[in-house]
Amino acid sequence: MLTGVLGKRVMTLTEPGGGQPRKGPFEDQG
Repeated sequence: MLTGVLGKRVMTLTEPGGGQPRKGPFEDQG
């Protein structure tokens, strides 16, 4: 669960538009 939250945070920080619509590899693992 923590991995998913961290991944989302990292994606949001990396992506200016926000990594909400785009799911990263962390979400898949979590």
